[in-house]
Amino acid sequence: CIGLETIHIPASLERMFMYSFDDSDNYLFENSLEKEITRIEVDSNNKVYCSVGGMLFTKDMAKLVYVPNNIHAGNTELVIPECVKIIGSSVFKNCYNLNKIILPSGLEHIEREAFYGCENLIEVVWPKKLKTIGDYAFSKVGLRELSLPEGIEHIKEGVFYGCENLIEVVWPKKLKIIGKYAFSKV
Repeated sequence: CIGLETIHIPASLERMFMYSFDDSDNYLFENSLEKEITRIEVDSNNKVYCSVGGMLFTKDMAKLVYVPNNIHAGNTELVIPECVKIIGSSVFKNCYNLNKIILPSGLEHIEREAFYGCENLIEVVWPKKLKTIGDYAFSKVGLRELSLPEGIEHIKEGVFYGCENLIEVVWPKKLKIIGKYAFSKV
């Protein structure tokens, strides 16, 4: 799929699986493809997905499914729409030019590897309602300081693994469990 810049999703598509556009390691699209894609467009009659600003969401926009790596070329800050409650697995994986992410106030879950490898991500504006952060969700990002929201009780496996720039962590008062490798190689 080298050279593919825009993906047009038809009204009939109900489900996409891992490796739909590549046979590599990413959940939906892989690095070789990610460098090319600048937007996703969905037929307005699709009952499962929709696209806003080139990003892929579930139809109700409660879940952000995929953001093309090149969508923010020249824009280092991204604001996710307020209606999003879940950021899906590997959504921002290896988005190297992303410096700051403003998460919606109603966000409750960040799935596995959502921001994995975003080396230049140095600032996250956390929502108060956030309940879970999936395994390795922020591994190998550029965060220097971390102040987790009070709703977090469990830091899962490898969440901040390999965050070599991290120098300060402010723990939530209700924190009960820190998973294995959560802060390894920091």
